[in-house]
Amino acid sequence: MSGVAAKRTKWEAEKELAPVVITPIAPAALHDVWDLVRDDLDECRKHDTSTTWMEDIYSSLRNAWATLYLVSRGEEHMGCLLLQLRTDPWESIPILHIWMCANHGGHNILKDGQPQLDQIARSCGARTITFRSDRLSFERLCRDLGYRLREIELVRELDHG
Repeated sequence: MSGVAAKRTKWEAEKELAPVVITPIAPAALHDVWDLVRDDLDECRKHDTSTTWMEDIYSSLRNAWATLYLVSRGEEHMGCLLLQLRTDPWESIPILHIWMCANHGGHNILKDGQPQLDQIARSCGARTITFRSDRLSFERLCRDLGYRLREIELVRELDHG
């Protein structure tokens, strides 16, 4: 070595500070954390082309149709995940589906929390993690995390006028 320390990226420096922790929130405790996650989920929802309302999200979490996970590093809130355990219709195997991934403060929780997300999937018997997006850039961005494009869905809207 030449005696000059290698410059580390912000992400590399943060990674050394504390591990990423992904914590499930029970439906009964949702009200306690809703103010923390509501704005991030709403921003995430706005980028979705579906007609999901915030009330739909809250109801899905309260009725355990999905589970909210808080993502943190030390005391820092990094964002949240809405996860659903689904079943592959052809093979009848569990799939962990990421319904929403709401990053907070410029974090990339898919990248930083991938090992923990893998563990969550394994703990519920899933061999696959999926998510959907109408933005093709996610295919390129998530390729390095082990995700691959599996299918393309084409949609034609009908006029019912």
